[in-house]
Amino acid sequence: MMNRLSGSEWLSSLGIDQPKPGLARMARLKDALFPGRAPFAIIQVGGTNGKGSTTAMVDQCLRECGYRVGRYTSPHLQSPCERIQIDGRQITHAEFAVLAQTVHDLVVREMHEDRPSFFEVLTAMMFMAFWTADLDLVVLEVGLGGRWDATTVIPADVNAITTIGYDHQELLGETLRQIASEKVAMVPRHGRLVTTCEEPEIVNLFRAEGVRVPFQLWHRAQSVRWTKDRQLYQGPYLTFSVDDVALQGAYQFDNACCSAMALERLIEDGWRVDLSCVVRGFRNTVWSGRFERLDQGGPILLDGSHNRSAAESLASEIERGSLAAGAALIIGIKQGKDYRAILNAFGRLPFALVIVVPLQTVDSISVATLVDVAQQYWPVVVRALDMGQALQRAREQITSSGLIVVTGSLYAVADARRCLGLVPGAETP
Repeated sequence: MMNRLSGSEWLSSLGIDQPKPGLARMARLKDALFPGRAPFAIIQVGGTNGKGSTTAMVDQCLRECGYRVGRYTSPHLQSPCERIQIDGRQITHAEFAVLAQTVHDLVVREMHEDRPSFFEVLTAMMFMAFWTADLDLVVLEVGLGGRWDATTVIPADVNAITTIGYDHQELLGETLRQIASEKVAMVPRHGRLVTTCEEPEIVNLFRAEGVRVPFQLWHRAQSVRWTKDRQLYQGPYLTFSVDDVALQGAYQFDNACCSAMALERLIEDGWRVDLSCVVRGFRNTVWSGRFERLDQGGPILLDGSHNRSAAESLASEIERGSLAAGAALIIGIKQGKDYRAILNAFGRLPFALVIVVPLQTVDSISVATLVDVAQQYWPVVVRALDMGQALQRAREQITSSGLIVVTGSLYAVADARRCLGLVPGAETP
């Protein structure tokens, strides 16, 4: 039994950052806990960056259309309950504990020699919750890669891949082609893939895989048009402009395009998806910790950029907004990430103060290591004991109008949100 451990505590004992290759364990969990055919349609979203935002947009659009929708995302910012949402509501701690207990008992009884990973257990809990929730559709964000990801245990009705970039090379491969191959392997035989990838090498790889598997492919270039002053999406069923997308950052239009292409495949299946509902969905989507602007004694920008391409996109967005003098960067980076590439992406931005922090809930690159590299780009680089101290120091040393950027990891963003009082019961610095 769980010996009074909460569901979160038991999951933590499995090791949040210890993925295991293969789908055999997940298949055993499925057969025991949620057997048979899925009672809902599945949209599975993969990619290096943007898959969480795309998942959130598809979920919101479908709920605006009146459907009951399940949403599964990762990682979480404050609580693992955030990952499993039913019709816009995250499951409660009590529901989470019951689901965790059920999976735990099965593992102890039947799988003690090959224990599932943290993410596999959470995915089994998600499917159990969704199986009995009378849902019409579910939108699943891939955890890692695609080929062996736990969400792939049930073939999706529609697959989406947002972008391909460098991340998790130790598991997915060192080249973009290898990484793309692992991600596209999630698409089932006779499936349908939509993508906003534009690199010719990647698109050609997807085309070749589409012929081999086979599956159908739709890509962004088929539907995006430029007018004199803005971008338009003009698909066979849906049309909208960049102005209809509420999430901040130019790259969110790409994520909206990916969402629209997935929704159009559902329209072809007979699902009622009205343009007015889709536009309302794009305008109402909220996705915390991704280019999230706050005003707490001065402007603050929170963004969980944790790899090279995400950091480059964030740096471009900050440049586009003309970074004012006296800005500060607070950065913490998770162990195993390409910290040199991340810092290099931000290196062209003239931050007056850079503060390096350790992450509070996962192993992070050492503060000393980050300071050494950061000093190659900025003249004033200091260290803080934690995020609360970093935010306080930034406020004290820059002007009230100076921007504070918190980035490097979603775990850094979670720490900042906690310190800023954006979760119940939290203390503000």
